[in-house]
Amino acid sequence: MKTGLIVMFVMLVGGLMWVEGRTWTQAETGRTLEGDFKGVEGDEVTIIRTNGTAVKVPLAGLSEADQTFIAEHAAAEEEAAAAVARPEVTHQEGEKLKVGDVIDMSFRSINAGEVDLASMKDKVVLLDFWATWCGPCIAEMPNVKKAYEKYHEKGFEIVGISLDSSKSSLEDYIEDNDMPWPQYYDGKGWDNELGREYGVSSIPAVYLVKNSEVIATGVRGPALEKKLEELLD
Repeated sequence: MKTGLIVMFVMLVGGLMWVEGRTWTQAETGRTLEGDFKGVEGDEVTIIRTNGTAVKVPLAGLSEADQTFIAEHAAAEEEAAAAVARPEVTHQEGEKLKVGDVIDMSFRSINAGEVDLASMKDKVVLLDFWATWCGPCIAEMPNVKKAYEKYHEKGFEIVGISLDSSKSSLEDYIEDNDMPWPQYYDGKGWDNELGREYGVSSIPAVYLVKNSEVIATGVRGPALEKKLEELLD
């Protein structure tokens, strides 16, 4: 067992290896940080601390054992992603999503590595098309966070698709509001590629997906928690 490794297990979540229960060590100071390995973005490692907040640390600043650990799991992530069976898509590009549509969505998030719906087998996934400049989206966010905190351990995931044009505004909002789930961002605003692919003409636009199939639309406010209660309790 490597230095710094506590009780650990690995799950494939959204196309990335999420490793729970690890002690991370800074190479120069020897200081440690308890948290879950969420993924790698560029030269930074995202760690979800025990209080649920996300923190990014420089990969080069971690101990040699930690860097070796990350390299090994990155390779395992690539192998697992390559083995995922692709769904037979029924959704027509550009049309608004409806119940029964089968989709194949995968992308590299700005905060949590690779995302692949096809790998999130048997998870209930909320696709949340939103933006930091959207008043109704921001008003809905406390409800979304509450649902995530209550049902995440039971199999609920969130995938955000941001229609923001400013990356810094999005990143600041994610950090300030402790949002650990992955976010798609391409900086194109209303011309957002996923928004256009799935016929999004207004936000917030929310859809529940399970095994790549849309199972509910428009689940906002109390309707979200009620639907999750039906599916996961």
